[in-house]
Amino acid sequence: MVSTGRKITVFAITAAALLALFFVAVNTGSLQMTPEQLVSGLFVEYDDTVATIYDLRFPRIFIAMVGGAALAVSGALLQAVIRNPLADPGIIGVSSGASLAAVLVTAFAPALYYFTPLFAFAGGLIAFGLVYSLSWRGGLSPLRVILVGVAVSAPCSPASPARSAQARAARCRAWPASWTPTSP
Repeated sequence: MVSTGRKITVFAITAAALLALFFVAVNTGSLQMTPEQLVSGLFVEYDDTVATIYDLRFPRIFIAMVGGAALAVSGALLQAVIRNPLADPGIIGVSSGASLAAVLVTAFAPALYYFTPLFAFAGGLIAFGLVYSLSWRGGLSPLRVILVGVAVSAPCSPASPARSAQARAARCRAWPASWTPTSP
């Protein structure tokens, strides 16, 4: 078991690294400022540069932070539910199921192209449901979940290269339409 002091130390280091990366993200771009200028412009007196950074960069930075935290929590929850520290969507077949659904929608129903993320989500859910139902035998064994996940992932995996090949073929078909020969 990890001691409380060690947990506090790790949390403090992680929080300091997040704060440092926040200031790096604020200074990425053409407008740059020191942390003192940023705090002064936010809380003491109005500054046009700080207002620009506040309006344009802060929303992106906070959305990136929240998105990263959500991904971390979802990964930890997946590992806790399956009781396996190796569990991730690629190993248990969720990513492959989502990719297969996206390829099938793109190939056989191109009019539904804008709904591809929704179908990919449904494909991932179906793949996880399949893995969960096939690995259930009086309870879940972490090893069985991983093995069944790899087995479900295997037939779905060729969908990813098929999707990239499909995109290349679409670009090749579009190229002659935009190409106009020049006369010598």
